[in-house]
Amino acid sequence: MSTKYFSSHPEVQKSFLISQQNKISEKASNVFHTFKKFIHMIQRIQSLYLFVVVIACSVLLFFPMIEYVDPIKGTYKLFITGLKSYSDLPGYLFFWQTIPILVLDIASLLLALITIFLYKKRTVQFRLVNVNVLFNIILIGLVFLYYSRTFENRLQIHSAYQFGIYIPLISLVFLVLANRAIRKDELLVKSTDRLR
Repeated sequence: MSTKYFSSHPEVQKSFLISQQNKISEKASNVFHTFKKFIHMIQRIQSLYLFVVVIACSVLLFFPMIEYVDPIKGTYKLFITGLKSYSDLPGYLFFWQTIPILVLDIASLLLALITIFLYKKRTVQFRLVNVNVLFNIILIGLVFLYYSRTFENRLQIHSAYQFGIYIPLISLVFLVLANRAIRKDELLVKSTDRLR
């Protein structure tokens, strides 16, 4: 269609404008529908609990869990990414030994993130949260029972717990709360189905 024809015929201009308006309104409707689904997902309390778990697992990467201080040997801090030395030769030591807890933390983070978006499948969400609880229990057990003692014996320095060691406990509490909220939603849906 030539531009001359388009500009000289008002009916063509009008139909073109109407089609453009329809396309814009469809796109706006799709954006609104997507936003509405997102708001519906966030309104569920278990999504907020799982989001706190995602934040906690992310924060754990940056905070030390255990500190080893000796005036002669120096200061060492156990991060989830390795044992960091603050002595004459600063840097990470024994990185390969902390890989299991690093993998557990990243798996917990990703699992919580995936679980948030499965808000319509409550039974799958429930199972994934249970697996995530297991990951956090293993992580807590490894840190308290294995890593704190192993590095204390290896360095021959007394250990002191830092803020980072409590982050997996915070994650565990919020996972249990999310689990309860998911179960409550599922029972509510089943009871409304019975009433029909």
